[in-house]
Amino acid sequence: MTGTAGYVRAAADGLTSAADEVDGFQPGALTHRVENFVRERPMLTVGALALAGFALASALKPPRKS
Repeated sequence: MTGTAGYVRAAADGLTSAADEVDGFQPGALTHRVENFVRERPMLTVGALALAGFALASALKPPRKS
């Protein structure tokens, strides 16, 4: 049973850490970082969005019937 208790403690520590991260999350800071990335690398952003659009369109397309 001592091994199980260790796993439970580790899981509890992980959940506590995750809760602390969620409590400290600031959407404004994330928005600021994304805006800076797009301003510094516009072509990379456009290319990534185009690639994501093609992938999404391909995934949503109905399968071909032979």
